[in-house]
Amino acid sequence: MKYYFRLNQDNFIVDAITFPAEGYIEYETDYPLPAGINGGWWRFENGQPVEYPELKPETELEQRIADLEAAIASILGGAV
Repeated sequence: MKYYFRLNQDNFIVDAITFPAEGYIEYETDYPLPAGINGGWWRFENGQPVEYPELKPETELEQRIADLEAAIASILGGAV
């Protein structure tokens, strides 16, 4: 399947579509694209998408869980 990516100035994928369009680069693969590939934490490097999970924004639930874990850790002296 062919996909077309729009990249930002740092080569991060900010849009992925299935039809050619001006300003998009072609990418062909036998596999479906991963969910979130156009979310800004995938970079196009050497002709391949590369994920940078540390750049993926946390969901509100993930942030709340992290906050609760930090609060429990501070109460228990860091033992969670």
